[in-house]
Amino acid sequence: MAATWKDLHAAALREPDEDAPRLALAEYYRKQDPDLARFIELQVQIGAVRRSGGTPAHATEYESDRLLKKHGPRWCQTIAKFTKRQSFDRGMIEWVSIDPHMFLEHGEWLFVNAPIRAVSFTMPSEGTFPVRDLLASDLLSRLDSIGLVKLGLTNADVESIAACPRLHRLLSVDLSDNPLSLPAFEAIAASPHLHGLLTVTRHSDARLYSYSPGAEHAITDRDDRHGHAIWDYRELPADGASLEAKHGYLPWLHPKDNARHFYQRYHVERGTLPVKPRGTPV
Repeated sequence: MAATWKDLHAAALREPDEDAPRLALAEYYRKQDPDLARFIELQVQIGAVRRSGGTPAHATEYESDRLLKKHGPRWCQTIAKFTKRQSFDRGMIEWVSIDPHMFLEHGEWLFVNAPIRAVSFTMPSEGTFPVRDLLASDLLSRLDSIGLVKLGLTNADVESIAACPRLHRLLSVDLSDNPLSLPAFEAIAASPHLHGLLTVTRHSDARLYSYSPGAEHAITDRDDRHGHAIWDYRELPADGASLEAKHGYLPWLHPKDNARHFYQRYHVERGTLPVKPRGTPV
């Protein structure tokens, strides 16, 4: 008996890092939506190159982007009812931007419809950000990455986040533009639940708050052969060194070595990240 769409989609959700289920889904779409089938195949190709550390061919990315621009609103329409933005990876939606209350109410439904592993939370239309309600949700245990940008989070809020056992899968968190100082990062360093954390983002160009004890990506005093300033990672600042003296090696303090824009989970499961085990004496 031929596999149904429901079977193929469920297989892709069960094995989000595997290419074969997504390619099988693409084959299913071949007749009824050939552009979607082609889009999935192109994105799987792009993903394979990026996983290996390479740069995808321009023509491949261009064709993928062209198909997404043409059909994206239709392909996203189901998920878009409950989210503000969506992003595809390897042919399926894996990242969404969403109101926290909408996530708490409809998150289970979203996970049934897409292999979502990264969520960026927005400020609710009314009231403050519901940190306590969000941390009480088991939905968080399915995420590899969360974005908490410019939400007015305090050191105490981050201490609550660090104490949340539901974040045991977390590999990446973006805390940019929140008024945080060293105690917030001390809580992250000491957390038994964030042992696998690889990146803690604090944008260096944040408009308000950008303090971080991690190695900062910034302009150096060096120029390239064309006279343009070179960007590179600076040495670990004193606060970061102090944290590692107490807790051992903390991968998230070293974005040059451990940050990956793509496929952190893939590299963790294959032992290529982090570059040194967390807690290694420094």
